[in-house]
Amino acid sequence: MPTDPVVAEIIGRAARLFERAGASVDRIDPFVTPELLHQLDLFLRMRSWLDVEALPAAKRELIHPYIREWVLGALISPAGR
Repeated sequence: MPTDPVVAEIIGRAARLFERAGASVDRIDPFVTPELLHQLDLFLRMRSWLDVEALPAAKRELIHPYIREWVLGALISPAGR
């Protein structure tokens, strides 16, 4: 996936700061593919679901609705069944 230009600029500024402080900084090409990002998202959803599932119902209700819906997405994937 291509790097967002705004993110690239911020990372570039940070890299220059590290270089000025004496660090050796090497640029690497982006390596996250859409499939890798999808698998990471699924892993994080499932891992979060395990945490949410362990909570009492009253505590689950305190989770922001957006986060709760995101976590529940793990259950509709083939890995979550």
